[in-house]
Amino acid sequence: MVVFREQETERRHHPRLEQNIPLKISSGEVDIVTQTRNLSCSGALCLIDKFIAPMTKLKLHLLLPLRRSHGVATKRISCEGVVIRSQSATEGFQTAIFFSDISARDSLVIREFVDSVMHAHGSGSTFAHHPEQKARESLKKDPAPHHDAESSAINSI
Repeated sequence: MVVFREQETERRHHPRLEQNIPLKISSGEVDIVTQTRNLSCSGALCLIDKFIAPMTKLKLHLLLPLRRSHGVATKRISCEGVVIRSQSATEGFQTAIFFSDISARDSLVIREFVDSVMHAHGSGSTFAHHPEQKARESLKKDPAPHHDAESSAINSI
């Protein structure tokens, strides 16, 4: 028997912020400078002009604008990532990257950055998606959450 259910709208484990953050991607001899479309402490989505195959390992450098009492300071985050998907778009390829090797400290810096921007714009902001809040709302409607066999790496972006 086949059971059909509505597709879940948000499977991510971490809040993601729709904001353009400078990003440098390096793979072998290729260096690409772009910006994120959205960002979480576990990965990023960006638009690039070249196709990068899924499962390609990358070196990444993000430049986060952090608010300080004296103004804005830029925090450089360096980590390694893996391409989860790359889809053709009008202006290139929308590429989803999972942060496969990031320090706990840098992951926390990203998480705090995302949370601070979300807080500054309010929980109903169009600037961010907070999956924990959506999960709580969906549990009120359907107390038995559905699980599928997709990789936790894909779900965490």
